[in-house]
Amino acid sequence: MIDPSVMPNITGLDVNDARELLKQIGLEIGSVSQTSDPTLPVNTIISTNPAAGTKNTAWTKSIRCGK
Repeated sequence: MIDPSVMPNITGLDVNDARELLKQIGLEIGSVSQTSDPTLPVNTIISTNPAAGTKNTAWTKSIRCGK
């Protein structure tokens, strides 16, 4: 079971899969910025803010994903 009070590790997931995972625990992606990374498939999450393992204290959730 994923603890909704802690940011899960979604780095490396497809952005749509990450959305579904977060939705299951009552969280959602705030903003998405895209950057070019030729080593990753399109829409793969590169980083998150907050980082995985961070306790929820009114997060502003944002992710960077490949385009």
